[in-house]
Amino acid sequence: MSILQSRVTGVAGKLALFKQHGVSLLAISPQMPRYNDQLRGDLALDFEWLFDEDNMLANNCGISFELQDYANSTYNKLGIRLSEYNGNDNNGLPAPAVFVIDKDCRVSYRFWMSIIQIDLVLMSY
Repeated sequence: MSILQSRVTGVAGKLALFKQHGVSLLAISPQMPRYNDQLRGDLALDFEWLFDEDNMLANNCGISFELQDYANSTYNKLGIRLSEYNGNDNNGLPAPAVFVIDKDCRVSYRFWMSIIQIDLVLMSY
């Protein structure tokens, strides 16, 4: 299971808790829509998944980074072709992040780290 799959599965496992608190879940990824759709189907994910073309949203949110050459080389050896998955050659990825957008369409909570602790996000509501 890839890092993306494990993180998405972990968040999806809390979907009932989100709904209980009246919260909708939306995933955004730089992967091409066909790969997002495949992942949604493989993992039976029941929430919307949008395509962030060229990491534009991640760049605007300040959570994107570019893989160094040695890391990209390692990805390639593992059969992970970012250029194929993301439809570009910039080797950019977003950091895993959570944004809570309130009813007034304002970001009321912004958080990113290696392990997303959903319970901490929901405690603020």
